Amino acid sequence: MQQPPRNTKREFESDFGFREDGARKTAELVDDETLEDTDVDVVIGEIVKMWAALPIEIHVDRMHATPSWPKTTMAEIPPPGERVVQVQLTIPCTGAADLLIRVSDPGVIGSCGNTGLRGERYEIHLTLTSKGLDQVTQQQFDETIANLKRQWVEKVNEAVGKANNVIMEHQERMRAQLSSILEHKQRASRMVRQSMRRAGINLVPVEGGIEIALRPASLTLSHVDRSAASGVPEYELQEKIAAQLLGTIRSFATALERLPESADALLTSDEQTLRDFLLFILNANWDGTATGETFIGIGKSDILLRWKDRDAFIAECKLWEGEKGLQAAIDQLMGRYVVWRNTRAALIIFIRDRKYMSEAMAKAQTAIREHKLFLNLRENLEHPDEPDYVLRSTSDPDRSVRLSLITVPITYMRTGA
Repeated sequence: MQQPPRNTKREFESDFGFREDGARKTAELVDDETLEDTDVDVVIGEIVKMWAALPIEIHVDRMHATPSWPKTTMAEIPPPGERVVQVQLTIPCTGAADLLIRVSDPGVIGSCGNTGLRGERYEIHLTLTSKGLDQVTQQQFDETIANLKRQWVEKVNEAVGKANNVIMEHQERMRAQLSSILEHKQRASRMVRQSMRRAGINLVPVEGGIEIALRPASLTLSHVDRSAASGVPEYELQEKIAAQLLGTIRSFATALERLPESADALLTSDEQTLRDFLLFILNANWDGTATGETFIGIGKSDILLRWKDRDAFIAECKLWEGEKGLQAAIDQLMGRYVVWRNTRAALIIFIRDRKYMSEAMAKAQTAIREHKLFLNLRENLEHPDEPDYVLRSTSDPDRSVRLSLITVPITYMRTGA
């Protein structure tokens, strides 16, 4: 993404027009590569986070009072029962709090303004005036102050509710504007890229041969903060990294397809031998982050990348044994692991006889679509004829797994197939 316009507004300044204009200009600068690798909703969320006014919160627990006594001269000393005291009540605020003065009823907020070294904090005030303190008891004055505080907080909360409704409308308006811009750009970009692929025109320079490089790349995890909803950060594998991981697996599968004698030797026992070779290649190609994440083997056929006590990437190697065997593999995959909100997975199916390749592929695709956890198809730009499958997590309906199906025909040399 090119350098976007700078948001010069402070948090408490609403100025919806400035913010929405800045968001639109930022969306226009999003490049094709970002739209290729990143879900539009994620891009919209980042721009909204950068530009939108935030909902208002008042911090009643930090309310404080400042009493003052009007100055008098000796000649103006008030008689008993007439002395005046003023008390300024102050509540700190966060969010676009300058909106409060515009939506509150008259008299609810006496004054407001920004404070702090750089004027970044915001407060609302109400000044109470009382006289005749020498004519009331402490208990009576306590009750008066308690009632005034309660009434003021109720009215301020009512104003906050009105203001936040306006802010939510502003955010939804911004999202709609961004969606219109970015979805149009993404559709146009994908149309061009797909047409180039179908015409046999490469989008990047191509070097000959199949490569399974043993050159470590950085394994990156992106942090998607949804703490506003749950209080717990969520994480997901970066889209580009997930695509590269799947590319490594596909290269491994293609190499096996083109080297039937080697593949035949690997299949002397069961899926575990193939899994172990793929595990070696993945760990040779990908470095973990600073905390030392690596791909590990689970059971006989699974490969797993764990991070933050959840499973970010799952791969399973299976020999094709019909639709029921594949659905059982999905049940195992979805029931065994604690996933992130968007975990990536690969199901690698080895088909022993090339003659039944097309039939087996069709049955495998149908079996996934008919699985009870299947939600929808996800377009795969790198392989338009092989869409990914979005499956619902068994542990949390708000979480899903994006499954890539990779089929590999293997010729058994000893059988003459």
